[in-house]
Amino acid sequence: MPDSRRADVPGGTFFFTVVTHRRRRLFAEADNRTLLGQVLRECQDAWPFEIHAIVLLPDHLHAIWSLPPGDTNYSARWSVIKKTFTIRSLEAGGRDLSVSPGKQREGRKGIWQRRFREHSKRRPTILERRTGGPAAEAALALCGT
Repeated sequence: MPDSRRADVPGGTFFFTVVTHRRRRLFAEADNRTLLGQVLRECQDAWPFEIHAIVLLPDHLHAIWSLPPGDTNYSARWSVIKKTFTIRSLEAGGRDLSVSPGKQREGRKGIWQRRFREHSKRRPTILERRTGGPAAEAALALCGT
């Protein structure tokens, strides 16, 4: 059984992968990219964190964040971002994909996958072992390596 505990590193730097429901190409649409940017900035204003990098692909995103000293609650930030994006997208006429009756009872929409993946910068990562060059070095430097 996989270990699904979240990293608990106060003020840490984290690498995230967040995926759309059924890998829908949600961010191929300019309106959705713009909306995500707005929601990220609003969340950042309400719950401070630093975005070092973000890579937005059609069906998922990668981000590197640092939290303020003593703060470990990146899960609440992602929850706010995903929920706010979903509400505003649907209000603006966007559509969600179908979900199972059980997920409907939970109030889930077909916009995002339920979970996200995070990695904290505590030990060498796959990125460090498999890549090199100035871009990889710069990304690792942002993570405090």
